[in-house]
Parts: sequence; C-alpha cells; structure tokens
Amino acid sequence: MADKEHDWLIRLGFFDRGTVPIGPDWRDWMHGVFVQNGPVSSDDLHLMAALAISEVAEAACERVSRDVLSSTGSSIIVKIVDSDGVSRVQIDGQLASGTGVRSARLEHLTVDVADAVQEHLIEHLWRPWPECVRHRHGVHPEVRDGKASWVCRVGDHAVAEIGQFDRRDQLTARRRAKPKRSR
Repeated sequence: MADKEHDWLIRLGFFDRGTVPIGPDWRDWMHGVFVQNGPVSSDDLHLMAALAISEVAEAACERVSRDVLSSTGSSIIVKIVDSDGVSRVQIDGQLASGTGVRSARLEHLTVDVADAVQEHLIEHLWRPWPECVRHRHGVHPEVRDGKASWVCRVGDHAVAEIGQFDRRDQLTARRRAKPKRSR
C-alpha cells in the first residue's frame, strides 16, 4: 500500500495498531476508491460505502430469503436499512441483533445477512438452522472458494452456496426414529 493511501486511512481512523477493523472485503474496496478518487473525505467515503452496499443488498437479502423458504417453508422479508448511519439487517420489520453490515461486496455481504438471519431464526426455532444432513450439525455462513456458502465445520465442507439451498441439503426437523415393523 502506498504511503499516501496509508496516511489517508490513518486520517480516517481505519487503522488501530496496524489492523483494519472492517469486513474482509473493505480493504480492497477502499483501495479501489483511493485509486479512482484519491483521498476523499470521511463524509464522501461513507456515502460511497452506502451506495456500494445498496447496489448488492437486494441480491444478498434475496439469496438468504430463498434459503429460508426452501428449508423451512416460511417466507421472511429481509432488507438492509440505515439505522442511525449504520447499515443493519432488518428481518420482518425488526432490526437484527449485532453491530450492522460490515461488507461491501456481494459474497461477503451475503454472509453478513445470512449470519444475522441465522441468529434470528435460531432464537425463534430453538434449534440450529440450517443443518448438515451428513453430520447432523448446524452449518455456518462463510465465503468459501470465492462464494457465499453454508459450511459444515464438523466435516469441513460446503453444504450449499447461499441462495441455492435445497431441502435435501439439510435436516428440515429433528426426526424421530421410525418404529420397527413387527413380523
């Protein structure tokens, strides 16, 4: 990173002891802003960030909503809204818990949305959502091989891309053992 860009990031307060306290895709995004526009003001940067989020927010929310519908049969409305200057996930009109959206690009933003929706559903379903069929364990949203995916950490494998979830990819409910038929 060039000295001028580094100085700009320090002036904006994005460095704290050498680290950037933002989502993993922001550093590249901010580098692109600097290359195209030079050292913009904090206000301009915030406007540009809000625009970057809004450009991919609908697609990210739709992907996660599709997975909820295909795996639970229930429809939810997911949006990214501004809450006192912070982009936050809203689920059926309620703000999700957490500090807000931390990503600017589609794959990472999809993971942020999926994480918020997953936490919301777990609180309401009282069970893991979604689950890996093979390992009967909850999966987690993360970017794997450049794609937003539901990842089983027990088996260290991607169960499905977020937005491509199918009933056969997960357990729809904890099943009771079938009674043995008597002969």
